[in-house]
Amino acid sequence: MSHFLKAGLEQDELEFTTFTSKKTVKPKLNYPGKEITAPKWGKTIPEHINYVVWAFTTSYPAYARWRDYANDYQLRNPGHGFGSTLITEVLRYHSSKRIEGDIFKINNNLRPVYARIYLLEYPNAPLEIRKSWLNVLSKAEWQTIINAWEAAKDGTNA
Repeated sequence: MSHFLKAGLEQDELEFTTFTSKKTVKPKLNYPGKEITAPKWGKTIPEHINYVVWAFTTSYPAYARWRDYANDYQLRNPGHGFGSTLITEVLRYHSSKRIEGDIFKINNNLRPVYARIYLLEYPNAPLEIRKSWLNVLSKAEWQTIINAWEAAKDGTNA
């Protein structure tokens, strides 16, 4: 069950939500008194994986928007490589232009995750990948992240 449903919110009512570590956030003004807390990022790989699973489970639209901006960049700049930082900053810029009260932030720790998931969807994309904490994951740990992404993408959040 997603954290939104535990908080009494329906996922289809939300356009975007916030996922920042170590902070309690209010997803939208239309839900007074409802708060959602991201799990701690922490220092260990299991804590990182837990955070990523939480982010996909509660805020898949953030990745979907990131992917859309990456696809748009490729269409407008054929043959040019790009990195996850560029797409993340474009996403941040456009999300800051949203309606007042619609809080949205993207944790930098998700950039390498988004980049690698994007390359699973678009293996020929000219997306540059840097070394990150993901490089040390076991096959089973990486599969946990992929499973969370696939469940969120399919709307099952299993």
